[in-house]
Amino acid sequence: MKEIKDGFIRNENKENIMISREERKRIIQQMRFNSSLILRLQAMNAVHKMRLGIPPFDAKATKEPASVFAEATTDKSEGRQGEGD
Repeated sequence: MKEIKDGFIRNENKENIMISREERKRIIQQMRFNSSLILRLQAMNAVHKMRLGIPPFDAKATKEPASVFAEATTDKSEGRQGEGD
């Protein structure tokens, strides 16, 4: 990833290269766009997983037992269990 500081940019070879203000603004704008795009994709992925019944967290990273999620997703009151698109 590029690192921008004080009118210089650090490339992959750890060399500092001078850049213009316009180029700096363009790079920062592109980085912000990429960040927002990543956040939107992560949100869409979370919704998709929720619809498929996949836990939205890494089961290994949490201390909660998997049965807590299973109990929450097997509620028959809504009547949507097992329906396909």
